[in-house]
Amino acid sequence: MPELVNQPSAKPTRKVTAGAVIGIPVGVVLVWVLDAFVLPNVGYGDKVPGEVAVAIGSMLSFIASYFVKELA
Repeated sequence: MPELVNQPSAKPTRKVTAGAVIGIPVGVVLVWVLDAFVLPNVGYGDKVPGEVAVAIGSMLSFIASYFVKELA
């Protein structure tokens, strides 16, 4: 098992910050755009289900955290 890294402070790492700052707000905006413009025009309905909205935000948070590199 790899050795754990010692954190010098309680400050969140870049990966954690990117997930929180990028993932959730972009997910909220994306769901709003889907609700306001896309879904009514394709005949799906008028709202994205809550479960799907949470899944979109979670996936975007994971993707943002995955691709951000830690500083050495």
